Amino acid sequence: MTSTELPLVLPCRGGTATTQLAAEVAAALDRLGVAEATSDAAQAVAAARRGRRVVALDGCASACRARLLEAQGVGVEPGLNLAELGVDVEAAAEADVRRLAAEAAARLGRHDRPSTRSGQHRRRPVHPPVARRSTRAHDVNDYLLAIDALASTSVECGAVAADAPTLAAHVSLLLGVSRPSAGEALARLQARGLVTRGAQKQVVLTPRGRDAADRIVRRHRLLERFAVDYLGYPSGECFERARMLERAFDDDAIERLHDKLGSPERCPHGWPGDPRRARAEGDELCTLLALPEGARATVARIVERDGALTLRLFELGLVPGVDVAVEQRRSDPLGLSVRIAGALRDVDIDAGAAAATLVHASHGN
Repeated sequence: MTSTELPLVLPCRGGTATTQLAAEVAAALDRLGVAEATSDAAQAVAAARRGRRVVALDGCASACRARLLEAQGVGVEPGLNLAELGVDVEAAAEADVRRLAAEAAARLGRHDRPSTRSGQHRRRPVHPPVARRSTRAHDVNDYLLAIDALASTSVECGAVAADAPTLAAHVSLLLGVSRPSAGEALARLQARGLVTRGAQKQVVLTPRGRDAADRIVRRHRLLERFAVDYLGYPSGECFERARMLERAFDDDAIERLHDKLGSPERCPHGWPGDPRRARAEGDELCTLLALPEGARATVARIVERDGALTLRLFELGLVPGVDVAVEQRRSDPLGLSVRIAGALRDVDIDAGAAAATLVHASHGN
């Protein structure tokens, strides 16, 4: 059997033990000669559209890769999920790769499709958008910015999914508009070739839409920097302030502002100004909520969509660049007790705040 006749397996990606396990199982399937592994979602979508069998290999019940394929209209066989193979998210680091690869190979050979029911993978992100009340009309840029924000979301295992499908309902919540209004705006974006919508109305940026969104995101993060560093707005407000400022700056003004600010690399919440870099770095990140007791990490980014939550995290000292250690995990709503570098005492944070804090885990501790 030639490589093009083998199934193409697309594992999930991220900075958790679960996503790393999925990548290892995919690599083992490749070595066994029963599948070809790829981490390139665009390659997988293109191959599926040429008629090749493509199977998603997800690490947890959020099924990020299966949902992405489904939203692109090629997810006819999601196929594999480590959760369905008996892997517990908290015990992923101790899982037997050889056993899992053997079971996955058997399922591929039998064309098992335990998760192909339409809509099976429509799961909410760990940190869903906060409902807002709109104070002004929204344009194309606002919708592209919202879709981009919702596409970079934390999921059940604690990984940060990049270019994840979202729903019109989530876009309407984030922008504070009605669902019919969001649906009409998204239909216009689809007509312009900026988004596609899957069978379950999932929204995904097209390559053209991604390029447009990247330009908007870069502008937005630069204006966030301006709002905090020059105008003195608190970090919890700068996401909205930047949206208000965007219409006052044309492309030339944005480039002048970039130079005047000293070519900043990141926004106040730790997100790179270059969206491509942000997506690449996301593969190395996980949520603070996903860390076990005793783990150490460095805060990399704060989820921006909830201004009140962002402000609370900054007030607690959970800011980009600070080192933290998980002292205790709790089953009550407090979630975690963490020690922040330089702090005199541990800080209790709830699960929502921990899920909104993206970190680089320190391996080996």
